[in-house]
Amino acid sequence: MADEFLGMLRGALTFNTDFFRRFHARHDVFLRGVVVVALVALIAALPLFVINLVNGLSTRGGQANEFTQQYQQALQRMMPFMQGVPPEALASMNQGFEVGSEIAARIEALPTPIPRPIGRGLEALGTWLSKPFAGARFPLAVAGFGTWLGYGVLVMLFARLLGGRGDMAGFFGTTSLYAVPHLLNVLSPVPYLGSLIGFVAFAWGAAIYVKATAVSHDITLERAVLAALLPLLVALTILIVLGIGLIVFIAIAAAGR
Repeated sequence: MADEFLGMLRGALTFNTDFFRRFHARHDVFLRGVVVVALVALIAALPLFVINLVNGLSTRGGQANEFTQQYQQALQRMMPFMQGVPPEALASMNQGFEVGSEIAARIEALPTPIPRPIGRGLEALGTWLSKPFAGARFPLAVAGFGTWLGYGVLVMLFARLLGGRGDMAGFFGTTSLYAVPHLLNVLSPVPYLGSLIGFVAFAWGAAIYVKATAVSHDITLERAVLAALLPLLVALTILIVLGIGLIVFIAIAAAGR
């Protein structure tokens, strides 16, 4: 099983055409695709799960003190811009913050059906397990069912219009390999480096997606690139048309006054 998984990683990341064809020809290719996307999403989110778990299990008192310090620091930075603000207004703002903090502390102290550490651990676990089902973001920016299926429907449509002959199971199963480079996102919490790694994963995954589209629909790479870009171009065109229409409407309304 481990050898098969490593072989899949190597074949996808190196754009091996024979591997893509073998993967596409599997009878369980769609199920394999679901497993690939889910596993990558969970592995990539492991650091965030650990961070959320540690934060959830930490004492709320410490977090409250930290939040108070952050508020006071922010207030000190704003003081040069608040010279004309009456002292009564500043006092009211501070009092409001204190009241809010006290209410939050009392809510936090309310009894719960299960011990708070267990509840917070389950909350972090639920957030982690929901990662594969995250809503679609910018196409192929993350590993998740929302991105994979939502964007894929449009790419499938344009690929067929461009002469593609693939079926839905083969197309979705093969294009799931786009998620493999997103294993790099385990390093996303690293300052500065995380954003660069995220961009590399996105670009690498997009290239794999184009390759998988070409193989699953038996079309050229050029047509696969076009099929992948057309949904974005159509969406951009619609936004431009709507923006122009809004500007024209505002201009007409202003001229009529």
